Amino acid sequence: MDNAKKMLIMRHGFKSITFSAYKERLLKLFRMAADRSQLVDGRWYNQQIQYTQNDVSIIIISSRITVSKPLNKSCEEGIIRMLNRRIQINVHLKPEELLFVLLDIYGRASLHCKKGSDRIGCIRRRSRMVRRPKV
Repeated sequence: MDNAKKMLIMRHGFKSITFSAYKERLLKLFRMAADRSQLVDGRWYNQQIQYTQNDVSIIIISSRITVSKPLNKSCEEGIIRMLNRRIQINVHLKPEELLFVLLDIYGRASLHCKKGSDRIGCIRRRSRMVRRPKV
């Protein structure tokens, strides 16, 4: 592993100690590592660094098994795709749409907000109505 990759792993490791959700950390890693100089099929960015599941699990401070589940879920939702064992991230996801998808995945909001309405406001209202799981 080269020094740049080690530094990236360390930097993300320290940031991840804040205990944000692992799915959020995973997508943030892919957004940061996206190669924005080249657009594939008009809507996908390749990754500058191709990580193994083990590398990703170390970076986001999780287990390898925990990484594979959100990877598959993100593929189903069209956030990322895997092409020839390479991960690509969707260009057309706006930050608020990404937030919308993440909140729905975690069960804090649902997809019942109308398309033309203020989606962020709808998400905030719905996330307050849903009970948080007891820890």
